[in-house]
Amino acid sequence: MPAEIPGYYFDATSNRYFKIQPNHIAPVGANYSRQAVNAQKVLEETQRQEEASKQSEKATTVSRSRILQNPLFSFDRRLGNVRARPSSFVSDYYAASLRGANAVGEFPILEVIPGSDLTGKVGYKFAIAPDCGALLAPFAYTPDERPDDAPNYMLFALARHGRPLQGHGSNSDSEHWPVCTQQDSCGHLYQFRQCSVVWPAHNVDCIVPAGPGFVLWTHHDPGSERSYLTKGAFTLDEAQNYSTPEALRPVNPDLAFAAVTYQLPCRILDLATPPSGTMVALATSCGVAIIPDFCNGREGDMHKTHIQGEQMVVEFKDERVVMSGTRSGRLNLCDTRSLDASSSVACRIQHSSAISGLAMLPDRNRVLVNDLSDMKIYDLRFAQAPSPLSRGSSRKANKSRAANYEHTKPALTFNVPQSRRQNQYGLGFAYDPELNTVVRASTDFVSNHRVGIWSANSGQLLSSPLNEHKFAAPVTCAEIVRVRDGPKSILLATDGEIQEWCAQGRGF
Repeated sequence: MPAEIPGYYFDATSNRYFKIQPNHIAPVGANYSRQAVNAQKVLEETQRQEEASKQSEKATTVSRSRILQNPLFSFDRRLGNVRARPSSFVSDYYAASLRGANAVGEFPILEVIPGSDLTGKVGYKFAIAPDCGALLAPFAYTPDERPDDAPNYMLFALARHGRPLQGHGSNSDSEHWPVCTQQDSCGHLYQFRQCSVVWPAHNVDCIVPAGPGFVLWTHHDPGSERSYLTKGAFTLDEAQNYSTPEALRPVNPDLAFAAVTYQLPCRILDLATPPSGTMVALATSCGVAIIPDFCNGREGDMHKTHIQGEQMVVEFKDERVVMSGTRSGRLNLCDTRSLDASSSVACRIQHSSAISGLAMLPDRNRVLVNDLSDMKIYDLRFAQAPSPLSRGSSRKANKSRAANYEHTKPALTFNVPQSRRQNQYGLGFAYDPELNTVVRASTDFVSNHRVGIWSANSGQLLSSPLNEHKFAAPVTCAEIVRVRDGPKSILLATDGEIQEWCAQGRGF
């Protein structure tokens, strides 16, 4: 084994030492940059910990007491020692049987705009229409005369393979979706044979479905805080009933759908809609805004709430209560029925770091909070409102806003290894209440771009081929949806493509 020399990295392939260099000096892709060396050390340490954990599981331990029902109170649950449930067996089998493939078929030679062709690259974000399973995503195109220029984007709606795009009032409503067909057994999910061009769009920051036949997306001006919120229809039956001013109609006559755009002077960081899709909540750099009665072609007025300051993420607790997370780790609740009253806003949770993801559990009492380093579940029934720290404690901690409040005690802390930390904002995060599992992307900025699947019952990482798969680029969007007749699929956006991971590969 070669000797470890401080400040040098030994490359086994070339059998020589390299001086560890700063990231901006080392060549691109070099293994001896400071970032690459630190990432390699994290991987080796994680592998040693996993191996030690496997060896300790094989060791003989003292059996659990049969007299005391709960001798360690909640400590055994924090260690992952929970009673096995039938749902946990289902999630374990689902995670172990995942296989991946490209979700979108071959790109045709399609002129979106005269003189421009599709490049085959998908944007960072996408959404799935819950009523028909259509894929809503921006696709890049470049002019034929200047192929080296930065690509532009066009928002497409791709129908589920073998089914037309359906909107409200069609024969394929949400209660009948999905239906069993022979085409569900194998093949790509989406083809360009049945698609619609929705609207020209920059690379989308956030995108969510907004009721049957409608989609919401945002983008911002580079180098500016100005953002745009656009709502458009992706089905013909909805576009015919959608009245917009003449100035907002598409310039290209091939774009038969209409859209309406809101301009905001601040950056839009997240979007959320309730299950009914009647309104939309915006998390911005200035606070949280609500647009009520914003479905079926109606244009609502934007109302600001009493949640002020930069909000990283927003989510609906139920039809009328909005949750938002801040960079300082505060989780706020707001009642949308009384936006004018300052008492409609309350700080309920103080997380340990910046909140980058929120999800409500099925009982509507527990909330899953995601940050760059770990994930935690809080029970709103028993969690007390954050109380300010004493003056002496706040001085000893630090001068940040998060240190001025006591951290709320979580009901469950997920076991997230250091190699599974996200390390940057904007990576994929999704929770499924049916499987009670969490999908979370991570990166080390070098080559370890992965996606992990956790159990929300125990907080442990499930055994799955998805955990071991290395992606070519960070995964920027993740969705757990039922788009086939059978188990749900995990859709991931990475490196300009959308991958589908489903149980047993579904015939790929």
